[in-house]
Amino acid sequence: MSSEILWYANRATGAVCLVLFTVVVLLGIAVRLRTRLPGLPRFGTVALHRGLSLSVTAFLAVHIAMAVIDGYVDITVLDAVVPFVSAYEPLWLGLGTVALDLLLAVLVTSLLRERIGHRTWRALHWLAYASWPVALIHGIGIGTDTGTDWMTWLTVSCVAAVVAASGIRLAHSARASRRTPRSPAPHRRRSPHMTTTTAFTDVYMSPRLLAPGGTAADLSTHELRYGPVAYGDPDGLLRTVAESGLTGRGGAAFPTYRKLVAVADASRRAGRVPVVVANGAEGEPASRKDKTLLRLSPHLVLDGLQLAARAVGAGEAHLAVEDGASYLESALAQRHDPLPVRIVRLPKRFLSGQASALAQYVSGNAPLPRHQRPPVRERGVRKAPTLVQNVETLAHLALIARYGADWFRSAGTPAQPGSTLCTLHVPGREVRVVEAPFGLPLNRLLPLREASAVLVGGYHGTWIPAAEASQRTLDATDLGAGVLAALPTDRCGVAETARVLRYLALQSAGQCGPCLNGLPRIAAAFQALAIPGPQANTRQDVARWAGLVEGRGACHHPDGTARLVRSALTTFAPELDAHARGLCTASDLTPLLPIPNEAH
Repeated sequence: MSSEILWYANRATGAVCLVLFTVVVLLGIAVRLRTRLPGLPRFGTVALHRGLSLSVTAFLAVHIAMAVIDGYVDITVLDAVVPFVSAYEPLWLGLGTVALDLLLAVLVTSLLRERIGHRTWRALHWLAYASWPVALIHGIGIGTDTGTDWMTWLTVSCVAAVVAASGIRLAHSARASRRTPRSPAPHRRRSPHMTTTTAFTDVYMSPRLLAPGGTAADLSTHELRYGPVAYGDPDGLLRTVAESGLTGRGGAAFPTYRKLVAVADASRRAGRVPVVVANGAEGEPASRKDKTLLRLSPHLVLDGLQLAARAVGAGEAHLAVEDGASYLESALAQRHDPLPVRIVRLPKRFLSGQASALAQYVSGNAPLPRHQRPPVRERGVRKAPTLVQNVETLAHLALIARYGADWFRSAGTPAQPGSTLCTLHVPGREVRVVEAPFGLPLNRLLPLREASAVLVGGYHGTWIPAAEASQRTLDATDLGAGVLAALPTDRCGVAETARVLRYLALQSAGQCGPCLNGLPRIAAAFQALAIPGPQANTRQDVARWAGLVEGRGACHHPDGTARLVRSALTTFAPELDAHARGLCTASDLTPLLPIPNEAH
């Protein structure tokens, strides 16, 4: 290949790199502004941004190769990657090398995004803004076409486009920062008739979800505190939710973005308009977080419900609750939402909030779980694709829509961003609902020095020894219903578990073998273990039956019960040994965990 051809190829690829790099920067700004370009499908802007980024890399590789191969000037591979070492035009060529290194850093960290965390990736991604002007100056300083009419117009056009887009981006950021809520001063409020709902600054965080002071927020107070929410861009919202890393707060911790997209996709395949159900059932007796949230911040939940409905294209929205329906209907009457919301009053049962049972009840049937295939997201309320989303998740969604993914991720950990509501049970204290960031040590939420064990996640959760709990942090994977209960050393964990298992057996739907036969048998055997005396093979039988019921139910009720059983057999093994010898180490028989309609 002649030197002249290489020279022309180098000039051409340099100009193409400038144009493509400019377009990539503009598309990056468009993605941050949640802009959907005309004619592009959902997430088309993001896909185009990524595709052109790879194209820039390819043309840049060709551009560098042409410069190294061309023997007219002495440029080595080392000169192309190490700044300011070239004998030929060290300043201008060095700036091009700096731009290349910055761009490579952006590309490599993008490939490692899942490993390094969103916050680190976002910080490094800003290098793209630095790389573009450095590359531009490199081209002006070293390019042989600098000063020609066509190159001047091309350069001016690229600069004008990036400056204009950056100005729009900065203005948008300034408006968003003015809308971000100020952290209110901490309050303490205690009442024998009210769940404590405020945060304590020495332990938790400034409240995001809950109205400060334990006072319910009406619509005007809500809008004053959080500002308005825009419903107009579902694709932009989905991108922001994906970036935020929000997961469900109903127990499964499933990524909210994936759930929203799955319902939207199922709707498109089936040709049916989807339904959205806000799940505020909270059939878990030990949990009060959803009831507290709905009482103190109902409009945050209702905002999230409208946003979710808009994101999936729903034509129907419901809010399902056991208590507080009249209050929520009053809250709805204050609003002028684009999609009407119907309040559904649920019977007070443990399984009423199970997704398929909830879909059945909204459809006009009994609130009984059905088999897990097809899932509710494909065939739910009246056989339409249905999004069932916990009310706390929807409240987080409303905040993310206002303040963005970075704000949401400023709490929690890179792997588990954000905060969550927890119901805390400590003997001698009233039950409290608090908001805490993921990653917070459990010993800052519960006093563990006088505890023997902690129940994490509720009645479908796990018992863990207090010593182990003191080394753990708040973790979405095992938090379940958001319940944390400290069992004192003077209580019997076997007796507490027996009470819960009896309740769970009575609350089963009785539609499958594990619920009809397995759970009652496990509950009766565990009740026998709770009474000091000979155990024969009862402990081994309980462990074996727990394995038999798991994974065989119409819903996950047997699985959650088996999880609790196995953890109790392990955590309370010393107490079970004492019971086998006819002894019980407990000196206080007062129940810790609430059981509805239990006779004492």
